Amino acid sequence: MIEVDINIGEEQLGICRGDGLVVSTPTGSTAHNLAAGGPILDANIIGAIITPLVPHSLSFRPVVVTLDTPIIVTNPNLMTTEDLTVNNKNHARATLLVDGVCMDELSSDDIITITKSMISFKLVRHPELGRWRLLNSKLRWGASPNYNT
Repeated sequence: MIEVDINIGEEQLGICRGDGLVVSTPTGSTAHNLAAGGPILDANIIGAIITPLVPHSLSFRPVVVTLDTPIIVTNPNLMTTEDLTVNNKNHARATLLVDGVCMDELSSDDIITITKSMISFKLVRHPELGRWRLLNSKLRWGASPNYNT
């Protein structure tokens, strides 16, 4: 279990204790975020979803925030693998993953700042399928259960 302090700009959102944290954009909201119990965010919303992974408290639930203000994640209690070997202590370790790619092991003085990119991109959409209809067909979102099988 790790403990991360989450700020939205200068204001503390909370401290999350659990297996980790997923921060996703609207485009990424149907991937790991959805599997972790987070909501699907409409692609036209400029925001992010903060979803805890197996939170230690039932009071910390996914939250949708604007990206007008940076999301800042820190953990002063982390120790690196080297610290653990030298001190032989059981402290939490954490790894930063971006789109499934391992970026680096985090230490207690690391600050993760998440902001809106200045670069945008356009998505290609099927002219006959709206985004919600596509979601319904791919994930069977909102479909009635099939009791015949």
